[in-house]
Amino acid sequence: MAIKQFTFSFKLNAEELLAYVVEHNIAVSIEAYGTGPKKPQAQQELAEITELPAMLALPGPRMGKQSIQAVIIAFLLRHQEGATATTLRELLDQSGHSQKSFNGQIHLLKQKGLVKSNGHGAFKATPKALKATGASS
Repeated sequence: MAIKQFTFSFKLNAEELLAYVVEHNIAVSIEAYGTGPKKPQAQQELAEITELPAMLALPGPRMGKQSIQAVIIAFLLRHQEGATATTLRELLDQSGHSQKSFNGQIHLLKQKGLVKSNGHGAFKATPKALKATGASS
C-alpha cells in the first residue's frame, strides 16, 4: 500500500516560507490559524441572549429545564397585561422548547383555569394562577 499524503506541522516565519514556495514553484496547501485568543462560544451565546428585548426575560435560572407550562405562567405573571401567542411562541423557542408545543400546552393551562384568552390570540394569567404560584399582584 503506497502512502499518498503526509501532513506536517511546524512553525516558520511566513516571509521565508512564502519565498521558498515561490522560488521552487511547488504546490503547497497552507492552513493558517489566528494567534489571537479565541472568544469562548458560551460568551458569544451570552452576548446574544443579553441583546434580547427585556419583555422576554425569564425568571432566574433553576436546576434543569423548566416545563413549558411553568415558562408560560411565569411570563404571564410578570406581564399582567397579557401576551400574544406570537410572543409566547418566541419565548418557548428562547427557553429551548418547541414552538409547536404551544397550542397544546396553552389548551391544558386554560382547562386548569390558570390562563384565559384575552381576545385575538392574547392570553393572560388568571387569579387562580397567582394563588397557585404564590405570586403577588
